[in-house]
Amino acid sequence: MERSQENSRRFIHLKTAKNLRAQELYCLPEVLGFKEKLLYGAVGAAGWLGLTYIFYHDFLTGFISMLPFLYFFFRWIRKSLHEKQIQRIRREFQELIQLLSGAFRTGHSAENAMQEASEQLSMMEGETAYMVQVMQTMLTKMSLGEPAEQVWLSFADACEIEEVKEFAKAFALAKRSGASMPFILQKIASQLILKVQTQSQIETMLAGKKLEQKIMNLISVTSPQLLSVMYETMTGKMIMTVCLFIYITAYLLSERITRLE
Repeated sequence: MERSQENSRRFIHLKTAKNLRAQELYCLPEVLGFKEKLLYGAVGAAGWLGLTYIFYHDFLTGFISMLPFLYFFFRWIRKSLHEKQIQRIRREFQELIQLLSGAFRTGHSAENAMQEASEQLSMMEGETAYMVQVMQTMLTKMSLGEPAEQVWLSFADACEIEEVKEFAKAFALAKRSGASMPFILQKIASQLILKVQTQSQIETMLAGKKLEQKIMNLISVTSPQLLSVMYETMTGKMIMTVCLFIYITAYLLSERITRLE
């Protein structure tokens, strides 16, 4: 009875995977869950109240402008977390390519190589890792008769990572032309490793500049002798509003300059 129920559940999963579009099958997890929204919302609200108090010497302005600020703050946070998510997936993909290369060198077929690489990646990154879930979905589609190259192309269409798109095209070309798969995978893996190492070196070079940027951002809003004369009059408050706008713009610009694309 239990075996029958398990087979039934597996059939439903396979049927669902076959009917869903690639964008639905390979969609990225939401970076901002309920707990994260509460945490970042509290941090953002406290930071905004502190910043507006420095510029206006009262909390009323901060409370009045809280909702517009949180709207743009959450957009910025979501974008920042999404970029970190993409970097993590890119690292998982690099590890996957290396595992696939090793599996193909031992003479495995495409499906067996992907199965072995998926199991090894699961032990390295955990079963919940995005690329592990992607590989399980791919293997499910292949068990329904879809060719390996088509599965990779389908994933590449739904993925925004350029390395995945390039690999899928190379994989499909090699599969159809009968080219050496281990050679192609090793070459792609080498390119990915070089790119990651280059990014790491640039990050190291930028680390000092990022620290200087954060210190300057802090100093610029913690100099009361420069601000005390601006709290009394309407003209002063208007000037402080312009300064606040310039400060936020300068902060976002400095973040953009030091961000590694």
